[in-house]
This record gives sequence, structure tokens and C-alpha cells, in this order.
Amino acid sequence: MTCEHCLGADSLFNLKTAKKQKKAFLKKGLSRVSQKLFEEVKPHIEEDSTMLDIGGGIGGLQWEFYKLGGKSSTQVDSSNAYLEVAKDLEYELGFENKSQRLFGDFTDVAPEVSKHSILVMDKVLCCYPNFDSLLQASLLRCEKVAAFSFPMGGSIARLFRAFGVLYMKAIGNSFRPYVHDPQLVHEYIESQGFQRSSKNRAFPWNVWLYVRKDQS
Repeated sequence: MTCEHCLGADSLFNLKTAKKQKKAFLKKGLSRVSQKLFEEVKPHIEEDSTMLDIGGGIGGLQWEFYKLGGKSSTQVDSSNAYLEVAKDLEYELGFENKSQRLFGDFTDVAPEVSKHSILVMDKVLCCYPNFDSLLQASLLRCEKVAAFSFPMGGSIARLFRAFGVLYMKAIGNSFRPYVHDPQLVHEYIESQGFQRSSKNRAFPWNVWLYVRKDQS
């Protein structure tokens, strides 16, 4: 993983941040937005379900997935620290040997990833400058259901993004946040053979669920 943006992500989402999120998860469970996303996915989890968790952080969605009988998962993340803490949690929570973890930009490592029944991307699209390349690579590896949380868009989101860019520049980090037009995101996902089955919000995030058309 050599692009400046990706290297910036690895630096930003560091071990201190990962350990803080681990502590919060063990105390309170999933965050508000992540819980909303998981509620959308929950009805589609079966005993043989597999989950592809892109940008999965400390693995919160994976642990909830396993509690409901999910079979296995693959996590791809551009933060070594998050992957390290997720691996620790896997053993602490008794889910060892269920997860595969890959470090890098998903568009780079996608050829190493097999198809999964469920795809989740929680607050990930806003980390990518080109959402279409990420969606194309990930949806090709999704057999049934795909769930996303990403910024709602509009002037408020753009303002927060501007402050985020200024902050990243101030601390000398090459990572940049992005706000993509929700309608363009929706249209692209549909063009890949999916249809939206639910459209919810957990302000200021969209929480959308899609089902592959030949599975609906």
C-alpha cells in the first residue's frame, strides 16, 4: 500500500485510537451508526453466511455477526493498528480462527478476496476519493446483501469535510475525507446489479441496504 492517502489512513487510525475504540466497544457495544447498519443486515444472517467487512476497524460488526451464527468473515483495512486490535478481540471474545484479515487498499488486494454472502462498509466510502472503483471491486465479491453507511451529503457535510481537510493539512497527514453525492452512489450500486431494499439515516449518515437483484 503505497499511495499517500492510504499511508495517511494508516497513520491517522493508529494504535491509540484503536485501543480507545476497543474499550468503548467492550463497555457499550456498537456505535449508534454501526448498530443501525447491523440492524439492517441482521435478518439476512444465516448459519452458512460469510461477511466481507471493508474498513472494519476493531471488528465490531464481525463479533455481532458471529453471535448470530455467521460462519466466517474477511476484514480488509488500511490500518495495521485496527487489524492488530481486531485480532486481539477475536481471541478475547472466543471467535478465534473465524476471520481472515488483510492489510491494504481494498482495490489493491481485491484479487485475493473470494466472494461473500454479505458485504458491509461502515463509514468507508467517505475515506475514498473514487467511490466507483471501490464499489465495483467490492460488489463483484458480494453474492447477496450489501450494507453501507456514508455521509448524507449537502452543505453541512461539505462544511465538515472542509474542516476535516484543514485539520489533516495542519497535522501533516495525507489522508483526506470525502463527501460523495448520495444519488450518484445509489445509481452506481444499482448499475452493478443491486436494488435498494431499505433507506435509513443515523444523522449525519445514510444507512442503506441493497440486495442483489437475482436474490430478491
